[in-house]
Order: sequence, then structure tokens, then C-alpha cells
Amino acid sequence: MRGGLRVDMEQVYALLYSLENGDLIEVHWEDASKNYNVRKITNPVVACHKKWSGRFITTFCEQAYGIEYLVMESIDELDDLGKPVILCVPIPVITYVLRIENKMRKVTSDAGQIFLGGGKVKTIERVGGVGQRIE
Repeated sequence: MRGGLRVDMEQVYALLYSLENGDLIEVHWEDASKNYNVRKITNPVVACHKKWSGRFITTFCEQAYGIEYLVMESIDELDDLGKPVILCVPIPVITYVLRIENKMRKVTSDAGQIFLGGGKVKTIERVGGVGQRIE
């Protein structure tokens, strides 16, 4: 590569293969670009840097060409049916992957209902009943 950052694909693959379903990640990749009225070929014309954060689902090998894809779901964007938006990125175009937090864990609430909690735990003091401290 001339005059640019060389991506270590071994590190990208190593991190992707260490992820578990539900890990919160940030992914950077290069996308195709389309431009009009170009007078000079420059980096902003050619390069199309993309970034997305979401929950890791899996890697998937597409059958026709054998290209591996990273499959992840949005944490804040829903489709028309109220389900998370799914993003699939070809792994060879990924330039950077960051694991933000480990997968979601099942946690039981005080009422016994199961809900999904994030990978980070915040310690809180819980009071049971009037004036009773539970340790």
C-alpha cells in the first residue's frame, strides 16, 4: 500500500474468532464510493470509511464466492417490525474491530423475571424492607 495504514488482517481475524454471540463491538471498514463531477482523483473521492457499533452475532461464509462476512445487529436501530437491524460486512474490507464489552448475560430481577443485562456490572447498595440493609 502506498502512503497509508496497513491493516493486519491476522489481528482482525484473531479478534473476530474470539468474539462470542452478544459481544458489543465497533467495526470500521472500507466501502465502495460513487462520486459525481470529479475533477481530480483524491483520497476523499476514492475512500469511503464506514463505522458501526452493534452486537456480534456470527461470522458467515457466503457460498458462491467463499467470502466470509461479519454479521452483527444494531443496538439502537429497529426495522419496520421492531426488530434490530442486521448488518453484514465482508471481512476482507474490515480495517479495525474493537470489543467494547463482553456478551450480554441473563440476570434475574427482584421480581424473578429474566431480563438481559450488559457485560459491565455496577455495584449498588440494596435495601430490603424498611431500614434493613442486605449485604
